[in-house]
Formats: sequence, structure tokens, C-alpha cells
Amino acid sequence: MAIRLQNLTKKFGGQGAVDTVSFQVKQGELVGLLGPSGGGKSTILRMIAGLERPTGGDIFLNGQSVNNLPPQDRGVGMVFQHYALFKHMTVAENIAFGLEVRKSPKAAMKERVRELLALVGLEGLDNRYPHQLSGGQRQRVALARSLAPRPGILLLDEPFGAVDAKIRRELREWLRKLHDEMHMTSIFVTHDQEEALEVADRIVIINQGRVEQVGTPKEIYDHPETEFVANFVGPVNVLAAEVVEGKAQAGPLKIKAPGFQNGDRVNLVIRPGDVVLESAEEWEYGTGEVKRLVFLGDMVKADIETDSGHCLTAHLSRSNPDFDRLQAGDRVNIKVDMGRIFPRVLESGMDGWGI
Repeated sequence: MAIRLQNLTKKFGGQGAVDTVSFQVKQGELVGLLGPSGGGKSTILRMIAGLERPTGGDIFLNGQSVNNLPPQDRGVGMVFQHYALFKHMTVAENIAFGLEVRKSPKAAMKERVRELLALVGLEGLDNRYPHQLSGGQRQRVALARSLAPRPGILLLDEPFGAVDAKIRRELREWLRKLHDEMHMTSIFVTHDQEEALEVADRIVIINQGRVEQVGTPKEIYDHPETEFVANFVGPVNVLAAEVVEGKAQAGPLKIKAPGFQNGDRVNLVIRPGDVVLESAEEWEYGTGEVKRLVFLGDMVKADIETDSGHCLTAHLSRSNPDFDRLQAGDRVNIKVDMGRIFPRVLESGMDGWGI
């Protein structure tokens, strides 16, 4: 494994920030650390880079323990959210900075800068200063600078957090393409679920300093192991339910509940894409009324109130025959074939609209 963390722990003044975190990253893999702000993701990244010392646990890079190695000896490149470019240096000088520190030969340094400018699509901008670049261009310079010394591992801390939504989408597509060309072992930190799903080979969900789940984007989305993961990754409906005759039941909605006992109080978690609406006659799954429709381009979000008083959100794709026909106030039949069931920890009565 290129990166292995074993029971990694970090405390600041007795306050726990990272709690016995363990996971592995394969050679050439791009892994996303995903979770809410303040959950410990950046602290994990900084410990791997050597910018923070662990309180406990071990960090192995390419099979070698690096707990006591200084940052410059770890073979790691790091990209920060706010670029951290030197304002008084040109693009070329910023990219060459790490090579200057290592006293690389001038000719080799010039060739490496030229190569990286081409790699990140900034040819012809070598003599510009950071203030003359867009946010997306500045982040590409930051990435080129981190790649200049040919690190074995690349760490990116919220790399697209300082740019607008359009540039953010372009940059993450570009990063995925760049990674597929270079196959560099990389970890990036994000709190953006869509970003993690789109870019990462695998995702590590971090919550309150602990690992909630590790898996591919599809595994994380379709098979969340905890209610936190189900809620955090993608939109969901959460309905308070009770297990009756082997099924979690919330009004007329029923989902098989293996492993639970009759009478167990549970939360039924349903993706809006798994809510099927039909305008036929009443059936056993239940009926309701469309309260609100929101047009979202290739999708319509429909808020439904069931006759039993439960509130659901359904997503209808453009290919759905009801995409253009459905109107607020329409009566619909509701069917749910897929959902996840979790023990109800809090009596929160979570029967509001899905998110």
C-alpha cells in the first residue's frame, strides 16, 4: 500500500480532533476524504504530510513508517485551498520554487517548468503574476508547483474551495483526467458530496474524527453502513417507522427489514430517486398529493404529502413520462421498492420533506 494509517489519533490541548483512524490507499489510487467541516479531514492530511505530529498511531508511506520524518523527506506534495502562491513571484518562479530549494540545475529546472506549464494548460502564462490569473489558473499553478519535485504522493486540501461553482466543476473534471494520465497516489479533502462521487476511486467518510465508512462511490451511495453516511452522501427521505411482520412500515410504505424484530422503532431512509410516482388508480403502496414541484434542469423535484401524513421527496428524470405532465395539486400513487433501515437513535419524528 502506498499509504497506510493505523489508529491515527490527534489531540489539541486535550481535545480530540482525530480518533483512531485507520485506512489504506493503494498505489496510483485517488481517494477522497469526505465529511462535514471540522470533522478532522484536514488534520489527517496534515499529519500525512508531516505538518502536524500525531498524538498516537502510525503513518506508513510506501511501507515505511514516517512518524519521525520531517515533511521534506516524505516525498509528498501538498496543494492548499487558498493556493499559497508567492505574490511577488511569476508563475514560472512559483512552479520552480521547490526545485530552487533543492538546488536543481538551471537547465533541468527550466525544462521541468515548461513541462508542467503544458501539463496544467498554462502555456504562455509563465511571466504573469498570481494577481493576473483567475482563481482556476492560480489553483493550477499551485498544483504544478506541488508536482515539480516529482513527489510520490499528492495531497490536496479542499483544492477547489476558493473558486466559483462553474470553475469548480471544470477543475474537478480536469483533476480526474490528469490523475488518469499520471496515476499518482493522491488524497483530496472535500465536504462536497458530488465532488467526491465524481472524482474519487474510493471515498473515506470522516465524521467527528472517526471513519464512518470506506468504499467506492457506488458502495457509499447505494449501501451506506450508517444513517450518518446515508444522510450525508446524497439527498434522502428519513421517515420514522416501526417493524411490523418483518417490514419497516411508515404509513402505507413498507420495506423488508432483515435483522430487526417486530416492534423495533427504526428510521426508514429512502433516496428520492427510488420513490416511484404513478397517476393510475390507487394501489397498496399508498396515495398522496403533489405539494410542490421544483424544476432542476434534467430533473424535477416533487414534494409529496401522503394520505397517511408522511412527507416524501421524489426525483423525476427528464425521461420520465410524468416529467412535463405532473402539476402541483395532482393526486399520485406512491411506490418505494428500495430503502435502508437503521435503528432509531433519537425520537426526532423525522417526517419532513426529503433533502
